[in-house]
Amino acid sequence: MSIPTDLLVHESLPMAGDRAWRENVRVLYDYLRRDMADERVQRLRRYPKNGPDHAPRTVPLVWRMARELATAYLRPAARQWRAADAVGVWAARVYAAIGVDAAMREAHEQMVALANATIWVMPVSQGVRLEIIPPHLQAVEFTPGSHDERDVKTWWFARPVVVDPQTGLREYAYAEVTKDTATWVTGPASLQGKGLWADDGANPMGTIPVVMLRGARPAPHEWWAPAPTDLLDAQRAINHDLTDVGEVARRQGYSQAYMVDPSRRS
Repeated sequence: MSIPTDLLVHESLPMAGDRAWRENVRVLYDYLRRDMADERVQRLRRYPKNGPDHAPRTVPLVWRMARELATAYLRPAARQWRAADAVGVWAARVYAAIGVDAAMREAHEQMVALANATIWVMPVSQGVRLEIIPPHLQAVEFTPGSHDERDVKTWWFARPVVVDPQTGLREYAYAEVTKDTATWVTGPASLQGKGLWADDGANPMGTIPVVMLRGARPAPHEWWAPAPTDLLDAQRAINHDLTDVGEVARRQGYSQAYMVDPSRRS
């Protein structure tokens, strides 16, 4: 029996993790940080001539929704440690020092706004620190069919390492992490090939030290949850609609009578 032809086109459909997904997540990430640069881009696409003269009326919809819905860590979490009193006190101090509650709240906000979030446990000389890397700056090679961090073979992420003080342009370096190694694979010459956490490029954690949060279950054989493009559409729409209303009111709301040539008859 032959395969139905309509099933064969599925290979060309968009998927979470592709270029379009990354662009949507990047824009949502900017809106989450109340960066309205996308509003200017969208405005100029629709009004290339007079768009620069419009006064933007933007609303931080994505930011507000994330703040309203990500409420799990608004108050410090109450934890009970299954250990001796001294060990429990020490563990509580460690959690407070590395900011676990703050990291969890930020990750929860990203999960609401971007449908994906990761918390990296980065080894440092005096312990560890938690880092929330935006999803669009990451890529994953994993065992097909699994959505478990333990089944990831290789994880890549990008990080800005140099910022030009004159232009503000950022240069990114890209790290490659496996259970055994952690190295910089691209970036400035001073970093390429060097270890991320150890001089010899080893991974002292023995595992990829990341926790994955998703707002939805990924599609089969995909790692990331779909980007909430409906939220992105709503954010763009409210920006455009309020700006349009404001521009119409500003340009037509202060009309003034005038006479062209009273002596001329039609």
